[in-house]
Amino acid sequence: GKRLNESGLSEPLAEQEIHGRYRERKKETDSRLAELRSRQKQLESLGREMAAGGQRLSDALGKSHPDKTASGFVVPENWQDTLDEGLVKLKEARESVTRRKGEFQRLYTKARHTYAGKSSLLKNLFDGLDGMLDRSTEAYEPFYYLFERMQDHANLLAKQISMLNTKLEGLDRSRADVVEHCTMHGSRLVEELKRIEQKSIVRLEGRATATGMVRVDMKPDTPQEARARMESHVEKSIRTIQEEVQSGKSEREVKSAIERLIQSRELLNQYLGTSHIPIYVYKIDLNMGNSRFKVWEDAVRENSGGEKFVVYFSVLTALMAYTRASEQAVQLAEGLDVAKETSRVLIMDNPFGPISSEHLLKPLFEIAKRYHTQLICLTDLKQSSILNNFNLVYMLRIRKGLASSDEYLKVEAFKRAEGVATADEALEKAFYKVTDFQQMQLG
Repeated sequence: GKRLNESGLSEPLAEQEIHGRYRERKKETDSRLAELRSRQKQLESLGREMAAGGQRLSDALGKSHPDKTASGFVVPENWQDTLDEGLVKLKEARESVTRRKGEFQRLYTKARHTYAGKSSLLKNLFDGLDGMLDRSTEAYEPFYYLFERMQDHANLLAKQISMLNTKLEGLDRSRADVVEHCTMHGSRLVEELKRIEQKSIVRLEGRATATGMVRVDMKPDTPQEARARMESHVEKSIRTIQEEVQSGKSEREVKSAIERLIQSRELLNQYLGTSHIPIYVYKIDLNMGNSRFKVWEDAVRENSGGEKFVVYFSVLTALMAYTRASEQAVQLAEGLDVAKETSRVLIMDNPFGPISSEHLLKPLFEIAKRYHTQLICLTDLKQSSILNNFNLVYMLRIRKGLASSDEYLKVEAFKRAEGVATADEALEKAFYKVTDFQQMQLG
């Protein structure tokens, strides 16, 4: 070694000085080397700990990850605490996902069981989701695809629901229309029955005022109460028809069920709130003061033959008058010409057997006159109380031919009142023939 002297020239170092400097540098080097070795050991220990932590993280994630550090990643000093906290959160998250997945599968299974059989559309939607659900794992992508598919299905169902709501609104309006029409029909039936009462009014001898021969005992509620009952009946009928359809009944059977539920008598019962509608008929007694209304069933059971005949006759003529008036109302509505007064004809076989008494004959003919009803009666009775009520009487007898066994009718005698035109009313020809017949029952 050399060193510079005062004049700037180098000169050899003293051997002792050289050895001293060498020792100092060696000591510094040894100290630095020991420090590096200590740092190496620390890094190796940190590396082993990091590897153990990485293995724990890999085990927690359930899959291996590449041994590659992210760019710019800095390991904090408390990385173990951070790792432990992250692993706890990861465990909680995975438990939450597992729990929510199980809840989703439970709700999905319940929804499928409840709705898949309701329609083919819902069945197809659930069939498509089943496959995706089976393929889904804990990975993110399969569940996201399942979510997207369910969103598409939800939009499709929303459109279907909107369309069905529109149809339901139309059905609600139709249901309200049905209730309204049924209520109006029930109200009209009540009014028509009152008209039948009015058509049965006649003047009877011995009474100062006109008397109705028929009375229908009805006590309608307020229109609001009647409509509420009709609405309930319509709702119940709809449920009944739905059950008929779902049970597999034929179209004919369902139609028959509908007709039963909306027939006029059923609607009248619903409008009045009762199925018991008593009918009263007027019983004419020999003493007019004892004449009174009786329930139809009592009159049929207790009245004499003549009294029952007058009851039947009054009901029949009242119904004929009501029917004819209804027909005329329809014709007037259609713009057709209608006669102001209409007449009716009744042909009766020996009606005077049970009613030869004058107190029954007079009401009978008063009723016929009130309703412009012509009576053509066949009888062998000749009492003046009967014959005097007719302005044209033919007396007929059955005769046998002289040369054969044929029978014919012969006019023996007749009565013609003044004012009866000969050309208008005359018996031209008649045949007598016995055939099978069916008696109509009124009682």
